[in-house]
Amino acid sequence: MKSVNLDELITQKEAAEIRGVTHQSIHLLVKRGRLRTVRIGARRFLLRSEVENFERVPAGRPRKGSTQQNSKASKGGRAKKESRDTTKKSAKANRKRKA
Repeated sequence: MKSVNLDELITQKEAAEIRGVTHQSIHLLVKRGRLRTVRIGARRFLLRSEVENFERVPAGRPRKGSTQQNSKASKGGRAKKESRDTTKKSAKANRKRKA
């Protein structure tokens, strides 16, 4: 069994204060296996260094083209609007020609 410095162990409440989140959030991270715990008797403790070095992972699946800049132009937002405008203009011109 590994030897752990007791000064390095913190409670879930202390971990929540360090991270600026609720103790429920820390509990979920432990439950999902994102943070490891050390059990002493009936209590569970976390390693301070692990809590301080923890990095969030974005939730969900990555967006399409996530390597591109997320702007309307790269998503085609402006191009779609322009094509709608030209379609409206051409429909209006067709009506005038028929009349």
